[in-house]
Amino acid sequence: MLPFTSLLVAISCLLSGQSLSQSLPDILQQQAYKAVQASVQGDYKTVLTFTYPRLVDLLGGPKKMLAVLKQQAPPMSTEPIHILIEKPGTIYKAGKELHALVPYVLTIPQKPSFVQLRGYQLAVSMNKGKHWYFVPTDQLTEASIHRLFPIFNPRLVIPPPAKAVVRDQP
Repeated sequence: MLPFTSLLVAISCLLSGQSLSQSLPDILQQQAYKAVQASVQGDYKTVLTFTYPRLVDLLGGPKKMLAVLKQQAPPMSTEPIHILIEKPGTIYKAGKELHALVPYVLTIPQKPSFVQLRGYQLAVSMNKGKHWYFVPTDQLTEASIHRLFPIFNPRLVIPPPAKAVVRDQP
């Protein structure tokens, strides 16, 4: 009976688009990397696909958000930017959604030094972790959290934004 059960699990994973070896945190970390990479590269259409839909709506819809992104986002750097997406924190249930914090570090060359930006993305899944949306946490307040998320798990604590650090080496 065990081989048959394993076969059913494998078929279920294949149909859901996830491999057997990928855990929920792994999937989250990979999607967070794609979202941050798209932002760094100025690929705002991809950024939009990873942005929490309620945030897009509050900002006036997809067209308005794309326009704002293109207008306000300065080019990061002509040098390659190093992106490090760290392991996600605990994944919490919040109503029908899953929420987690994903820490990241961007290292941006600014000759002759480097600027290091540390931050967090609030990850949200509405389909049990198959697809994750992201909300930058640097400007979230208690009020904006409650506006964006009518149901928010109070055990998920959003840290205050960190300041950029200039370094001689990455």
